[in-house]
Amino acid sequence: MALREGVPPRSLQVFLGLLSWDEERMVDRVQQLVMRDHAHPWAIGLVDETPFTKKGRHTAGVQPQWCGLTGKVDNCVVSVHTGYTAGGFHCLLDSDVFLPEGWAKRSETT
Repeated sequence: MALREGVPPRSLQVFLGLLSWDEERMVDRVQQLVMRDHAHPWAIGLVDETPFTKKGRHTAGVQPQWCGLTGKVDNCVVSVHTGYTAGGFHCLLDSDVFLPEGWAKRSETT
């Protein structure tokens, strides 16, 4: 969006970061619009994981785990994305960080 308007992408990111908005409501709304405007009998749902190597251990979800990026067990965070494609239409429906069992147990004790 920023490039289309001739604005540096970082400016748009900063602008969006200043706003207070309901992320879950926005995700729900996008999913509703996709369902309404792009339903297709040959549509495909996509699930994708994206690992990010990390140093340290303070980022939520980081721990030694299989990291497809490096092809081995490595200290990383894994994000999981759901997408949708129908014909020439493609979109991201939702994303979240995979929380390993060890991290889930930490949150139960705090």
